[in-house]
Amino acid sequence: LRVENTAGRRIYDYHENFEPHCVGIPEDLPGLDRLTEADLARNPHLFTREHLGKVKRSFVNLLHWRRPIVIVDEAHNARTSLTFETLQRIRPACIIEWTATPNLSKTNGSNLLFHVSAAELKAEHMIKLPIRLTEHRNGWEEAVIATVETRRRLARLAADDTDYIRPIALFQAENKDGKVTVEVLKRYLLDRLDIPGIEIAVATGTQRELDGLDLLDSHNTVNYVITIEALKEGWDCAFAYVFCSVKNVSSSKDAEQLLGRVLRMPYAMKRAIPELNQAYAHLVSPEFGRAANALRDKLIADMGFNEWEAAASVVPDLWEDETDPPDPRRQAPLPALVLELPTAPRLESLADEERARIRMEPAGEGVKLSIQGEIGAELEQTLLNAVTGKAQQEVHRRVQAHQSLVRLLLSPAERGERFATLPRVCVPIQGRLELVDPDDLELGLGNWNILTAEKAFTLEHFNFQTDAKAWTIDLAGKKIEFTGMDTRQLPLQHIGAEVTASDLVRWLGYETRHRNLAPVVLMKYLDEVIKRLLQREGVTLDRLVAVRYPLARAIRLKIAALREAALKAGFQTTLFGEDSPIEVSFDYGFEYQRGQYAVSEPYQGKYATLLRKNHFYDVIAPFDSAEEEECALALAQTPGVKYWVRNVANHPEASFWLPVAGGRFYPDFVAELQDGRRLALEYKGADRDAAQSHKMQIGELWARKSGGNCLFAWIVKEKNRPGVAEQILHAIGRA
Repeated sequence: LRVENTAGRRIYDYHENFEPHCVGIPEDLPGLDRLTEADLARNPHLFTREHLGKVKRSFVNLLHWRRPIVIVDEAHNARTSLTFETLQRIRPACIIEWTATPNLSKTNGSNLLFHVSAAELKAEHMIKLPIRLTEHRNGWEEAVIATVETRRRLARLAADDTDYIRPIALFQAENKDGKVTVEVLKRYLLDRLDIPGIEIAVATGTQRELDGLDLLDSHNTVNYVITIEALKEGWDCAFAYVFCSVKNVSSSKDAEQLLGRVLRMPYAMKRAIPELNQAYAHLVSPEFGRAANALRDKLIADMGFNEWEAAASVVPDLWEDETDPPDPRRQAPLPALVLELPTAPRLESLADEERARIRMEPAGEGVKLSIQGEIGAELEQTLLNAVTGKAQQEVHRRVQAHQSLVRLLLSPAERGERFATLPRVCVPIQGRLELVDPDDLELGLGNWNILTAEKAFTLEHFNFQTDAKAWTIDLAGKKIEFTGMDTRQLPLQHIGAEVTASDLVRWLGYETRHRNLAPVVLMKYLDEVIKRLLQREGVTLDRLVAVRYPLARAIRLKIAALREAALKAGFQTTLFGEDSPIEVSFDYGFEYQRGQYAVSEPYQGKYATLLRKNHFYDVIAPFDSAEEEECALALAQTPGVKYWVRNVANHPEASFWLPVAGGRFYPDFVAELQDGRRLALEYKGADRDAAQSHKMQIGELWARKSGGNCLFAWIVKEKNRPGVAEQILHAIGRA
């Protein structure tokens, strides 16, 4: 499609087979390709001069008329004028872009509709994070040796995993005019480190040794891949674990796009061995911290990470050898922000403690500053006063990125603190406890009999008017309208001209099949539905066949409504019945984990500083309302609260939830108290529906059966109730 000269391109040419599809294209529709002298010359047997200027029966014109939905993958690469011209030719009704780095500029920028953060991908076990970074200041050979050792160590660990994983290392060599070229690096691996040749593959523009290889195959022998920049979009190997660049890192541009090649998680599953859930990078850097800053800048600039995500994603690797695993409680020193400014900032107004953390030395025509630890608003303004123009924006960005990293290292999660394990709702099945998971345990459906359900067969809201070409389905409050449909009888697939009621039932059986209904039961149900419909005045089999698709839709909705009712009844009986076997057990306990907080965009409101003081993670998920924000502040300031978490909904692996009929209930907040008890809190403000009794019931059941370990608070803002802070104090017994 994307060509400047469309002549001779089959997609732009006339095709006789498109004639029936193009019937109805308005001749005066602007933007359509029309027959030219060149078309007449190429097809003299089809056209005469009378056809000049007529609309061409081509695929592009068909698209232009029909206005398709266009999906553009890797959209950051599709920003040229030719791309936009090509899109205009087909006149899309909508353009959907997929990219890790959206263009948000005012000119030709994208409208950002949905953003998936790195934290969410991590919580879904799709990517390996954090990236454990080792900086090497003693030359590229040291980095290469360490990379080989890291890969070997991971390979030994992977041998104990349940799935086959063969960790692979990616080396980024220098260009042919550099010092450490592909040839130099490969020779070093072969001769100095005794790596067998069958374990090494080179992937460059001229050497394509990966072509045709399945790196995930257990019979494959490649453990090391050497490239320059050939592995970009489209190359994915979930076994790539270790990235090594032999270049001397001086800016974010030196951390090439190859970094993204080691982030994909094998089988998109969390591994039982923690080290296999992380990525590893070995970079050559002249001074400590420079490579880490460059890597974080690269994650922000080219891979769509937020500043706080980048800060959380690059951590120094503390492993010194196999016998010295990383201690999660071992806190690294707070990092220093290094800035080069054209003039020295005036530091006289700063406090002595703040000035003591600043080192300043001459650097060229300006000064070089090294600032340890946090940077307050006054110090940041002092730095901004020393620069002008765009340099101020860059200094502000660098300060914010640094602050994200410092706050991250100060959070309880990153200090290696543990949030108390939360017990969960379980049920005994065949002598052993199982987690009550709505995805796996459809309680109450084992005895579901759709044939005896109340009003199962009546589709009283299914109405149709064949003369007006309109059908309306209104089922359980879900209204769907079909207009402009052809009322002529359409033949059913694999059925002759004479359609019987049994034929229609068999067709509906395929269209409405359901995993909780045995085929024989479904067919009996459908047979009764059709019989009752045919008893209506004016309803004939021909008419039912003509509206079979809306009819199938109505039946699917009806079955779904009956299933939902049965599920709710089953949950009520199983969870809250007199003989309820439900237990609350630590056997399937949930624990908030470091690096597993699924936040798309962090809260940055007026209480951010206050709320972060005892929030378990550095970042806080946003609130649904100002009232919920006030509730969070009340919880954070409640005496006796050790840590609290803004619980994120719809992330079952990363957030605490309780089972409810047909889904999961995620309390708004979870807290660990100083006395060891756990508190789950749901807030219902003045603008919320407080009558969600099933959520309140499961929360109270969870607390009641926890043996005193857990509390549940249902906070409601009403005129006649105590304030939010008082309700929280009452819930934890301090009122």
